[in-house]
Amino acid sequence: MNTNQNPNALSNLQLNYWLSVFFTWIPALIFFLLNKETQSPREREYNAANLNFSLLRLFVYIALTILTQLPDVLGVIFLFGLSALSIVLFVFHIIAAVKLNDTYQRGEKAPFFFNLSIVK
Repeated sequence: MNTNQNPNALSNLQLNYWLSVFFTWIPALIFFLLNKETQSPREREYNAANLNFSLLRLFVYIALTILTQLPDVLGVIFLFGLSALSIVLFVFHIIAAVKLNDTYQRGEKAPFFFNLSIVK
């Protein structure tokens, strides 16, 4: 580990990822903005990746809420499809939180299978 890095960086990232699993974008945004100037570029990259994935989960939830209001069969199709996607994204977020320690220690990129690049 680099001596210039914040010694609490990994524990802060773990807290951020686990809170974001259950509370989506709110903790991700707080950690992204918190100590913005003092974060290392690597910490910032991990926080941005978590915020991006949390926003992806939020967009799916909003789409689920809106599209399930469609009448009849179309609403039911969207309900099942987007509900399944929402569950898959929840599981992917848990996997990323579990893999965070290893990927951070090895110097790899954030442990998401895929992600949107909304926030940089």
